[in-house]
Amino acid sequence: TRNHAQGWDKYVNALPFTPQEIVAEKYIIAVGIVLLIQIIMLLFGTIPFILSYSTIDYAKFLVTSSSTVLISSITLGIFIPCSISMNPAKGTAVSIFIVLFVLFPIFYVCYSQSNIGGYYTTSYGTSYMHTYIDPINEASTPVIFWITTILGYLTLYGSYRGSVILYQKKDY
Repeated sequence: TRNHAQGWDKYVNALPFTPQEIVAEKYIIAVGIVLLIQIIMLLFGTIPFILSYSTIDYAKFLVTSSSTVLISSITLGIFIPCSISMNPAKGTAVSIFIVLFVLFPIFYVCYSQSNIGGYYTTSYGTSYMHTYIDPINEASTPVIFWITTILGYLTLYGSYRGSVILYQKKDY
C-alpha cells in the first residue's frame, strides 16, 4: 500500500518494460508458489502411502493434492487481477471476500457431495448399506489428477491474460 501511495506504478511504467512483462513477474511468483505446493504435497504426502501400500488412500490423496493446486490457482487468479485493478489494500479485501464467501462454499458443496451414502443401523441392530457413490477410484485417479492440475494452470494463464488487459487500461 505504501508503494502504491508513493507512485511505484508510475515509476514502473517509466521503465523500458512492456505491460506483459510487468504483470508476468507477478504470475511467475504465483506459478512458483503453486508448483511448490504441488511438489511438497506429492513428495511428503506420498511417503506414508508407499510405506503402507494403500493404493485406495493414495488415489484419494492424489485427487486431494491436485484439487489443492486448483484451489490455490483460482485463489491467486482472483487475487492478482483484483490487486491490479484496484489499489492493493482494496484488491486484497475484495479477493478475500470472493474466496471466502463464494469460492470456498462452492468447493465445500462439491467436495461434500463426492461421497454420498454409507451404512445405517436399523432398530434390530442390522446394518444396511445406502447407495454409495465413490467417483474416485484407482482407474480414474490419473485422469482427475491431470485434469485438475491442467485446469489450475490454465486458470492462472487466463487470469494473466485478463490482468494484462486490466493493466493496459489502468491510468496512472
